[in-house]
Amino acid sequence: MTTKDAIELLHRAAPYTSSPLFKTFLLFIAIGVGRILLNRMVANPKNTVDERRRWLIGIRNGALFLLIVGAIIIWAQELQSLLLSVVAIAAALVLATKELIMCVSGGLMRTSTGAFHIGDRIEINNYRGDVIDHGLFATTILEIGPGHSTHQLTGRTVVLPNSMFLAHPLINEMFGDDYVLHTFLVCIDRKAPWDEHEKALMESAHEVCGEYLEDARKFLEVVTARRNLDTINVDPRITVKLTDPSRIEMLVRVPVPSGRKGRTEQAILRHYLAKASSIRQPSNTVCYARPE
Repeated sequence: MTTKDAIELLHRAAPYTSSPLFKTFLLFIAIGVGRILLNRMVANPKNTVDERRRWLIGIRNGALFLLIVGAIIIWAQELQSLLLSVVAIAAALVLATKELIMCVSGGLMRTSTGAFHIGDRIEINNYRGDVIDHGLFATTILEIGPGHSTHQLTGRTVVLPNSMFLAHPLINEMFGDDYVLHTFLVCIDRKAPWDEHEKALMESAHEVCGEYLEDARKFLEVVTARRNLDTINVDPRITVKLTDPSRIEMLVRVPVPSGRKGRTEQAILRHYLAKASSIRQPSNTVCYARPE
């Protein structure tokens, strides 16, 4: 073979010898040969067994380290391209599944915080209802409404994506499993004898809530102790408010069984209206109630 033929052969083999795979093969051979030579040098009988063991372990770990570093250097360009492709694919997947990821995150947050359970009445982003199902991606409620003035089912179900729990505050109206505190507002004309109306409203609250008042007190004492809260007075309470020159507002707070807020409120109002009909009323007196 002439020199010209050898040079031409090298030119033809250049694409193969410059490939990362061929370089990795040469690196593997070089490190393997070097390890064998070093092992033979360490095998000198002059060295003790412990010294030979330490040297052999050091040579083995050093050879492995050089092989990994050398392979990374050889394949650096290919690894960079692969990494860019992986990042691009990951970014596309994140953008495509953003809502699903947020739904899963919201579901995990709900589970970890125990924000609500099946049967609780919740409100979020103007949606209000009783929870009947919750999963990893969505929560289903039976809608209560319309608005906050009633506690009746509308007959519709609302499926809420769990991502809403990350973006909006959640209100859970169920303080306890058995009994909760419920408030509503009764407004009367400024000229009306408010003290007589207050007395009639308080008597109505005691008449309706009296049968379970003691059970509610015991239950809420247990709940507040478990949650390290101050003891709550569960007796019916009325707070007088003067926010409008033309009327007097009486804020009523009563304990009610969970899931019976609307029925209890209606019973109190009906008792109160029956009593209020016998109260002396000035002309043009207006009386109405709304939830607070």
